[in-house]
Amino acid sequence: MSQNKKSCSRFAVFLFQCKQTGKMWLHTRLKKPIASMLVWIGIIFRAFGSKTRGLDFVLKGRRVAEVKSAHSVIRKIIHNDKAVEEFAPLSPKKPKRSIEIYQKRILILKIPTIKDNEVVEKGALIIKFTEVFIPLFNALNLRQLTKYFRVILEPSWVGYALPEILLWSSIGKEKVIVFSPYADDFNLLSACASNLTPITIGPADWVDTSKFYVMPEQEKVYDSIYMANFNPIKRVERYIRAVHRISKKQPNYKAALILAGHGQAKEDVLATLDCYNQNSAIDVFQSLPATSINEIFNKSKVNILVSLREGANKGLAEGFFANTPALLMRESAGGNYLHINEKSGRIYDDADLEEGLLWFSQHYADFSAREWAMSHISPSESSKKLSAHLKEIELSEGRQWTEDLFVKVNRPELLYLHPKNNWLLEKREAFLMLFSQTDNEQAIIDFINELSATMKAV
Repeated sequence: MSQNKKSCSRFAVFLFQCKQTGKMWLHTRLKKPIASMLVWIGIIFRAFGSKTRGLDFVLKGRRVAEVKSAHSVIRKIIHNDKAVEEFAPLSPKKPKRSIEIYQKRILILKIPTIKDNEVVEKGALIIKFTEVFIPLFNALNLRQLTKYFRVILEPSWVGYALPEILLWSSIGKEKVIVFSPYADDFNLLSACASNLTPITIGPADWVDTSKFYVMPEQEKVYDSIYMANFNPIKRVERYIRAVHRISKKQPNYKAALILAGHGQAKEDVLATLDCYNQNSAIDVFQSLPATSINEIFNKSKVNILVSLREGANKGLAEGFFANTPALLMRESAGGNYLHINEKSGRIYDDADLEEGLLWFSQHYADFSAREWAMSHISPSESSKKLSAHLKEIELSEGRQWTEDLFVKVNRPELLYLHPKNNWLLEKREAFLMLFSQTDNEQAIIDFINELSATMKAV
């Protein structure tokens, strides 16, 4: 490469780092004033009659940070029964698609019990990924669905001030369970005091433990590992620079970086690697299968997360089951804080990342991440927690609870932990068609009775 091209490349990397630093400031030190400004602009717009535009500002501001006045606006809309009128115009407009397309995004977690055409024990249905909440909200007969099934929503990302989630407050008193591992989202739904019921379980509580496990006698090759993609919010360049700085003091420091193929900053990240990896040892892997990822976890001393926003990062939890502790950046907005403790890892300020990485390279053996994870966030334990939560609701509403939920895993799509339940996967298309905008109650009862009979025979 010519000297001129090298200079151009370094300049491009410098510009990328400046942009990333700006985003860091926006997501940390400036997020509260920005959130307040957006919310108050929205309130002013609404006061002068521009309700939809104003609500858009309010919701955007509330997704940035907690603003109490936003809670008041949202709660008033919900309790005045105007959720559909107010939130629907702001919901994403996507081309109409066949309902069968969404079957991989739902899972029957429990079959209802019906006696004399009455529901004595509700079933449970989970819907995964925020992008499908609105299509299914619009396509399904929610009156019939919630009569027979408790709906559980598993959002994709932090920031629940979204029409996709808040519209579900319009279905009346029927409680909808919403996975809310991030405290800010939990607080928002709690402040709304609606049928949207938050629970601190999240996407990272359903790791497929058959894919992530300890490989005995595996040597620790890497001092650290980061699993990310090319989305700028993942801040891969921060990890690269940290390893580069450490390598100047500790030349034998070796790092691993696993990258999924998606994300708009691919050229910038690869250019950063090219600039910094000449004097540091970072092994880069792209789009690996779960078996290979598990092997690299087993070879690593610490698994890190330095992104600015997450849902609840599955990568950290997957590492736990390989007995790899976690280093979480304090500035990260997401649900992973619930998983960090004296057995599983540590939290560091972004400014102290290098210090933390060096500390873990010497003290990784002090942790017992897998032991803690198996006892607290394995699919079976998470299912017990969710079952207990639903049981309390069902008993309080006068129905019985005799069977706990089927155990699910995220791979990343919804699947069952136990293969004996896989026959239900073939029933999802029929389920969606039956509960689409129809009102054939007898057909629904016959379908549920068929499921119950098959389950007893399995």
